[in-house]
Amino acid sequence: MQTKSNLAHVNGIELGYQVFGQGKPVVLLHGGFGSLEMYGPNIDLLARGHKVIGADLQSHGRSPAAHRTMRFESMADDIAELIRQLGLGRAAIMGFSLGGGVALRTGIHVRIGRVPPVADPTATTTSATRHGFCPRRRLRVDL
Repeated sequence: MQTKSNLAHVNGIELGYQVFGQGKPVVLLHGGFGSLEMYGPNIDLLARGHKVIGADLQSHGRSPAAHRTMRFESMADDIAELIRQLGLGRAAIMGFSLGGGVALRTGIHVRIGRVPPVADPTATTTSATRHGFCPRRRLRVDL
């Protein structure tokens, strides 16, 4: 699924993001030192029934280097502001590793739809990292 990259101005930095599909909004947050591409084929699977917003966290992926300390709180504020700017309302937020911490922190401060629990013990294997999390297994999360 093709989409264009966008930049949002949030809290004094630029945040890169992409939008896929239509439907209920789901915000995807990647792990540390990564980008949206870490979700691999799961983006297309989710976009079949949802509006998927893949955000690259501060100084990651398509987000230009920011001259401020990286903190869960400030990154959560960035995601909350992105959700507000895009008019997503109560979006579900999914994240893993660093993105999971940011998702939880975002949920503490703003009314979001859900932070669905997702765990995959194979996420750190070379195969899973290279091809996306369990590409042959359908994502089974009620969003």
